[in-house]
Amino acid sequence: PSKNPNSGYWGMGRTKHVAFHPTNPDIFYVGTPDGGIWKTFDSGTNWISLGDHLPYLPVGIIRIDAQHPDTLYISLGGKSGWWEWGLGIYKSTDGGATWAPSGLNYALSDNWVIYALEISPDNPQMLLAATNKGLWKTADGGANWTKKMDGEITDLKLKPDDATVAYAVLHNYWEHDNLFKSTNSGDTWTQSTNFTETQNDTKIIVTPAAPEWVGLRMSNGKKFWLSKEAGQNFEYRSELPEDAILSFSPSDSNIIYTSGVVVFRSVDQGATWEQITHWYNNGIHPEVHADVHDIVHYPHAPKTLFFCNDGGIYRHNEQTNSWTDLSNGLGIAQFYRIAVSETGFFRLAAGSQDNGGWLRKGSTIWSHTNGGDAMTQAIDPTNSNIMFTEYYGGNAIYRSTDSWFSNTTISDNLPDDPSGDWVTPFVMNPLRPASMLFGFHDIYRTYDRGDHYDIISQNLTGSVDNKIRDVRYAPSDTNIIVASWSNKMYRTTNGGQSWVTRTVTGNEGVTRLAVHPSNPAIIWATKGGYEANKKVFKSTNGGTVWANISTNMPNVPVNCIIYDSLTNYLIAGTDIGVFYTDANTINWQPYGQGLPNVWVLDLQIRQVTRTLYVGTHGRGVYSAPMDLITSAGPEPAAADFSISPNPAQNVLHINAVPASSHIAMYDMMGRNVLSQNMAQEGMATVAVGQLPQGIYAVHITNKAGQLLAVKRVMVER
Repeated sequence: PSKNPNSGYWGMGRTKHVAFHPTNPDIFYVGTPDGGIWKTFDSGTNWISLGDHLPYLPVGIIRIDAQHPDTLYISLGGKSGWWEWGLGIYKSTDGGATWAPSGLNYALSDNWVIYALEISPDNPQMLLAATNKGLWKTADGGANWTKKMDGEITDLKLKPDDATVAYAVLHNYWEHDNLFKSTNSGDTWTQSTNFTETQNDTKIIVTPAAPEWVGLRMSNGKKFWLSKEAGQNFEYRSELPEDAILSFSPSDSNIIYTSGVVVFRSVDQGATWEQITHWYNNGIHPEVHADVHDIVHYPHAPKTLFFCNDGGIYRHNEQTNSWTDLSNGLGIAQFYRIAVSETGFFRLAAGSQDNGGWLRKGSTIWSHTNGGDAMTQAIDPTNSNIMFTEYYGGNAIYRSTDSWFSNTTISDNLPDDPSGDWVTPFVMNPLRPASMLFGFHDIYRTYDRGDHYDIISQNLTGSVDNKIRDVRYAPSDTNIIVASWSNKMYRTTNGGQSWVTRTVTGNEGVTRLAVHPSNPAIIWATKGGYEANKKVFKSTNGGTVWANISTNMPNVPVNCIIYDSLTNYLIAGTDIGVFYTDANTINWQPYGQGLPNVWVLDLQIRQVTRTLYVGTHGRGVYSAPMDLITSAGPEPAAADFSISPNPAQNVLHINAVPASSHIAMYDMMGRNVLSQNMAQEGMATVAVGQLPQGIYAVHITNKAGQLLAVKRVMVER
């Protein structure tokens, strides 16, 4: 989705930073945590994405050379915490059309975080970077960097009227934070404060309205301190009502904004506070989306500020006290799970971060289902009007039987009040969709779409704090169920009467499981994290032994995997896009035609149209015909077999079949519908008169079980 059917509470997606062209007020850039960098030429009416082929899409900070506005610097990675590792600073000299790494670049597995980046308006060749591995300076536009201070530097600001003066926070969570000051463009630093608060995170604010003023936010106690002497002699002003982001007004130093879920304003230098927005329309305050991540002064109008939040980008006019949502056109929705209909009318459901459940019904217009953080989605493969969505943690699970004209909260029927993983998994039985499994710390089952439940495991993960991350039926035998938590896989072969626990090789947690559609002993597991060469694993004996099939997969988290029996392909979603391989001859290749290097958290194949849908965490949903992916890679097997007639009605003839081979046919749901052994070499005749009309995959394997060919055939009636 790139257009929002609503606004406010229903946003487009999260933004992290905004930067403005120094001379053209209509041009500015927005950085997003998972959707890259976007540019507008018309003050936010229209947006274009830049840098879709950057190696990593999270953009935390944007800085523009005031003397050469086509020169931009961005940090690739988040800026909010130690866990948001990135690739360093990238530079463009053509307005964002192309990018190259600066001298401050590294691998994701190096665990670098850039918390702040400042560029001198007077000498834009000089930049300072606050990182978890020190404070760094470049004097040549990013080519070379020198460390100027050790330790974890979590914030950095330049003095508004003198860029040779800078302020930085030296952070130590278990000890204390303190402010340091430089008066020589960051070459040397002197401690300005002697605070002793522990378990604290400190942020700095400054304003051109009072260049000598420095404000500090301390997270421990939500304390606001103010210095009017360039970082000396701080006065405690108040406890903040919200403290995620703090900012002075650019035009009046008496006015200060603080925000988190909502925005508060002080008109007396932070002594008292008044709420000025709300995250939904409460009839009192303007409706502005929740969770502010940055407040940036607009240089072309001193009474204007821009707010980056989980819904997009908002402009605030201090004179009129008005808010304008500029997010339409930003295709940056952060989806966790998606679902597509298989029969009936086309439906595409997607659960997003802080912008609820999205539903597309046939056209390009999207509507919403539930609100807040929507996670797992499901659509009944036999009836596209029946669908499910949830609120994070499985705290509310919803069912609709009329394509979301109405809905029921089926989590109210659970026998207790369990709480699941952030993305609480649930799945429909592929043979009987009214039966479903829900993963909390145990597995909950329903036979009637959530009206009643029973629990089919006992303390499966060992603790209510150990939340199941994935749960799957074996398509060929739904008494066989697999689930995962941490690096463990749990498996039952008798519908939950007994379970075995297996460890999937490596220390990182299992992100997703896939079970072969006809051989339930074959299971694939993917891994998150950055443990090198431990990304994808395969078991052929129900999880007792795992083979590493990571081979040439990049060392990035692998978030999901599906197996397509019609092509014998494995398709995996990673933090940098989609990869695929033949399931027997492992050679992972990126499939990136039109897809940015974005986090891919879910994959679904709509078999009736043979379309792959890609749920991304930062760029919405993409789709591609499976034929394109198949043609992009090697043929999965030899091409010296022919099938006739095709389409067929009663029989198929397959020539040149070797002796002792096996022929199997799979329907579009991946179910094995026909099997036949060949005793002698020659022509095989396969009776298909009993099969329903549709497309089928014909697999030919030799006596050793190696796949020789995959052919597609149409059966007509």
